[in-house]
Amino acid sequence: MENDYAVAMIIREPQIDCHSIIIVKRHVELLKELTPKESKGVFELIENVVDHIDKTLNKQTLTMLNSPSGRSQKHIHFQLFPLEKGMGNRDLVSTQYKIPVYPETTKEQLIKMANTLK
Repeated sequence: MENDYAVAMIIREPQIDCHSIIIVKRHVELLKELTPKESKGVFELIENVVDHIDKTLNKQTLTMLNSPSGRSQKHIHFQLFPLEKGMGNRDLVSTQYKIPVYPETTKEQLIKMANTLK
């Protein structure tokens, strides 16, 4: 699938079945470099591909945008991972870091996190 601003394709070395990528046609490295028309076109394509994957595979798709320092390609792109229904980012983080899916967090910890992101 594609539109004037982005193209969707299967990853050459997929990590899971139908692992896909949405690539912005114009070379940009940061989300904020997209024009409003490009942003609209890219997110419409993401929505269409996710809808298609979810319906075709009976999955729920997690869409990810890596930070610029975490990308293997210095070009903005979105990764689409079709996951089993009921699985999401909490399950992935919990597995990776060996922590509970819903960890108990104190009010002080939440305040510290909020202040870090200010």
